[in-house]
Amino acid sequence: MKKFLCFLAVITCAPITASAAERGATNIWSGFYVGATAGYAWGQSRSNTTSDCPGTGAVRLGYYCDGSAPALIGNAVAVAAAGSGSTNPAGFTGGGLAGYNSQRGDWVFGFETDLSSFKLNSARSSRGLYPVAGAGTSFVLNSSIDSSWLWTARARAGWTVSNALIYATGGLAISELTAANFFLDNASTVVGANGSGSGSAREVKVGYSIGGGAEWSLTRNWSIKAEYLFVDLGEVQAVARVTNPNFAGGTPANLVTTSTDLTAHIARFGANYRF
Repeated sequence: MKKFLCFLAVITCAPITASAAERGATNIWSGFYVGATAGYAWGQSRSNTTSDCPGTGAVRLGYYCDGSAPALIGNAVAVAAAGSGSTNPAGFTGGGLAGYNSQRGDWVFGFETDLSSFKLNSARSSRGLYPVAGAGTSFVLNSSIDSSWLWTARARAGWTVSNALIYATGGLAISELTAANFFLDNASTVVGANGSGSGSAREVKVGYSIGGGAEWSLTRNWSIKAEYLFVDLGEVQAVARVTNPNFAGGTPANLVTTSTDLTAHIARFGANYRF
């Protein structure tokens, strides 16, 4: 939030003063335009993990909670706790855009769409111990989230001051997210005889974007802008089937499910050409 406030302070304190007579004196914003942007994105990715420990009454099933002790559910609780947390991915973003404006006096309304590079990738790794039935056995649980592109389609509404346009914007944000998780314990010193499992999922997610900015007209055709966007892309769920070859005699797998979301702040600068 501090970065956002500093960004707004920079773009709103530019020299854009003008007399009332000068405002909207010419209709310079109407029409189609194309452009390009470049900037920086920083976000937050939160992982929430659950683990099943199926069964009825005193009987529990699954690799690390198989038996007749109800307390075995504590192993599933420990795995879920280890796999829950957050990361803060960040990186460059930039791409191309196209849009249309309609100016009515001092007011400008329009639509803009853009496609950008959006490589926000992060991973977390956490270790834990089984608290019961194998207490002291350790495990590791990794999770990750990856994105590579971002497409937005947004409405814009703004107010002109001399050669500047101050605007708010909001609409759809779409990206492809890949989530993964991986589990491994040290139940055995024999390679390949440990409890393990992994899962991954890739989905095109439809979220939302909202923000604002300022655009300055340099000539009849060219303008530059500074813009902030917040995007929320929802979550993707990866499911790992944790098994152990030493427990292959009918013992079902434990399912470790990790739901990972992604939100991001984007600060970027751009240049537009109006037709």
